[in-house]
Amino acid sequence: MQSNKIKIQIKHRGYGSVIFEYESEDNTLKKTVLEAVSRNVSLCNADLSYADLRNANLCGANLCGANLCNANLRNADLSYANLCNANLRNADLSYANLFNAFFLGAVIDYSDDPGGYSDTDKLLKKIRENSTLRPTVVYENHDAYSSAHGCFWKILLS
Repeated sequence: MQSNKIKIQIKHRGYGSVIFEYESEDNTLKKTVLEAVSRNVSLCNADLSYADLRNANLCGANLCGANLCNANLRNADLSYANLCNANLRNADLSYANLFNAFFLGAVIDYSDDPGGYSDTDKLLKKIRENSTLRPTVVYENHDAYSSAHGCFWKILLS
């Protein structure tokens, strides 16, 4: 019988160097991320863009500077996670547990959809209520690129 072992690497978002790799039967990126978190591996600056991390237990994960752009974090447990300077543009954080998560400098939205702004405000309210970052100051970037493309992004500052 043929083995279905798959090796998946999590790479640095800027340099492409391997941060963590894991091989298992029918492996997925989600399984690899969960294995890294269970071993307390720092996923600082990891490229997790477009990752499907629905319902993932990322409690206490070090995701500082990680690229989570377009990641599905719906219903994920991000309590006590370090998300400082993380890119969360277009990430789905619906129903995620954000209790005591750290968001300093995190980019939390990028939207060319007018409806995205109200959703971002709801997320900001949730972060303010559940994270260690109090008070939260929002910096909105309306630079030339953003204006030309009808989009905006926000960074959380302390």
